[in-house]
Formats: sequence, C-alpha cells, structure tokens
Amino acid sequence: MSYARQAFFLKVVCEPRYWEDSTINGEVDEFGDLVPFKKDNTWEIMIDLQSGMIKDWPAGTIANIHYKVCDAGEYFWYDGNMELLHHQSGYVPSIIGEHGDYIVLDIEADGHIKNWLPQAFDFMPEHEQ
Repeated sequence: MSYARQAFFLKVVCEPRYWEDSTINGEVDEFGDLVPFKKDNTWEIMIDLQSGMIKDWPAGTIANIHYKVCDAGEYFWYDGNMELLHHQSGYVPSIIGEHGDYIVLDIEADGHIKNWLPQAFDFMPEHEQ
C-alpha cells in the first residue's frame, strides 16, 4: 500500500560562494560572521514549512539573505515527527531561492520569512519510490 507523507520542515545546509551579498541588521556581512547558524563555511537552518519560521532564530535579528550556492547545498525534508522523507543535493529548491543557484530570503526580527506562503510537500517513503 502506497501513501504519501507530508513534509513539515526543511533543513538547509549550504556553502555560500559569497557571504557579502547579504546584510544582517543592515550591515553587509562580508565574511558571514554576522549571520546566525554559520558553521565553518556552511549555513544551516531549519524552516517550518507551514509558518515560514526559522527554528531558534535569535530575536531581533533581521537578515536579507542572498547567497549564491549553485550546487553546494543539501536539503532535507522532514515530516511532523522529524523523520526524514526526502533528501536532495545540488540546486536550490524554488521555495527558498531563485534560478536554482541562489538562496534568497528576507528574515524578519522574529525569525519569520517575509512573504512566506504555507507550503505542502508530499513524498512517498524512499523504499516505495
């Protein structure tokens, strides 16, 4: 019996080529030193797909993200129980980017992605695809 499971969360792990195309609290983030959730050369966030909130975003931080990542990204789709439904590598999913190469997000002070529309993504369990 096949059934689709809905993704509720998207984890993004990417390696921006250029940090300086983004601003954090109005300052150009030349080396990625200002953006929350930078780990070494990667940026890692978890997005609630229904609300457009970034998990654990530091209150009061406003970010205008414009990262060119091309195919240097990993994207993990989870269900409501945080069970992995789908993994993709490479180009940026259109819900968080443009042209497959860029992550483009305006993040408000409460961690909400500006102009976010609730998203629903259904995936078949990996063994049934």
